[in-house]
Amino acid sequence: NTPAGPRALEDACPHKGGPLSDGLLGDDCVTCPLHGRRINLETGEVAGHPGERVATLPVFERDGWLYVEIEP
Repeated sequence: NTPAGPRALEDACPHKGGPLSDGLLGDDCVTCPLHGRRINLETGEVAGHPGERVATLPVFERDGWLYVEIEP
């Protein structure tokens, strides 16, 4: 969760596919546990690596539950 609300990202770092769900959160970023790349939770952009990004997924709340919209 960020100050702007909950966020969801694809669970693979674009560098080597590191599992972002195992990364550390801080400063509106998740840090890849394999090589330390920081991914912005809002935009999916990888800090210091122009053009690299992770897919961001829409999150919405309904009846007190959070849902992540994924495409089939």
